[in-house]
Amino acid sequence: MRNLCSRVPVITDDDLACDVVESGQAAWTVEGLAMLLKTSTNFIYQQIRRGLLPAYRVGSMLRLDPKATANWLRSRMMGSVQTGVQHG
Repeated sequence: MRNLCSRVPVITDDDLACDVVESGQAAWTVEGLAMLLKTSTNFIYQQIRRGLLPAYRVGSMLRLDPKATANWLRSRMMGSVQTGVQHG
């Protein structure tokens, strides 16, 4: 497995994470997004299975559109701010 750390910056600020995700020129991988958000790949796959995070297949691989993924992330941020609930 390739080392994604050199390609994916580690982000701690939520707004900055949205900007990084959205500015991507290529589709995100599940692994790359999980690393960026400091979460597990299982969590990302779960969001895709539930239909909450849009994804598409390229062969057997899942890919995430940068703009759609940033919108998903923003919607989760707004929900956590309004309800005071932290999302995993």
